Amino acid sequence: AIYDPLSPNGYAGSISSIGTASAGNPVGVRNLNRDLDQNDYIQLNLGAEVKIIEGLSYKMSFGLNSDNRYNDTFIPNYDFGTGYTVETPRIYQFRSRSNQVVMNNLLNFTRQFGLHDVAVLVGQSSERTLYKSLGGSNLELPSANVDALDLGIGTRNSYGLVRENTLLSYFGRVSYNYASKYFLEGSLRKDGSSRFGPSN
Repeated sequence: AIYDPLSPNGYAGSISSIGTASAGNPVGVRNLNRDLDQNDYIQLNLGAEVKIIEGLSYKMSFGLNSDNRYNDTFIPNYDFGTGYTVETPRIYQFRSRSNQVVMNNLLNFTRQFGLHDVAVLVGQSSERTLYKSLGGSNLELPSANVDALDLGIGTRNSYGLVRENTLLSYFGRVSYNYASKYFLEGSLRKDGSSRFGPSN
């Protein structure tokens, strides 16, 4: 049996006399348990390019990725047989937010002098990722009709995490060619990251 109108939750429990003490009630478990997920994701990209003088231009780009997550799990008390019994109602909640911001700045210079072509690129790039999470649980609520975390009468558990990573880069490149036959190019880059040790 799946349903029992005489049961407090409306679902049939274990009936040892007919050999269903360990059969469980997957329909009851699925419908009584609450497991809600809410995920919001935002992506934003902006860019602009400006011509300063002949042959010299500035380009900027900005990017944002924001990921917000929320989970709410509530398990009421029920007895559906061995391995399918929850003695006290319990609740778990979790929230997290991750923001990643990327910023790029570029200066580009090109000029032709007779048979000589020169191109210079100078840039700066920065990236910051910040992650924060917070969660809590209570394994004993006063009744199955109470599903608020702060109304639990059992031991309250809480946890959280904050993690931040940053990256800053400077780079440049010089290109030269003569009559489109002879080419010379050099580049330089310097990176700094919160993941690196103090000596790097």
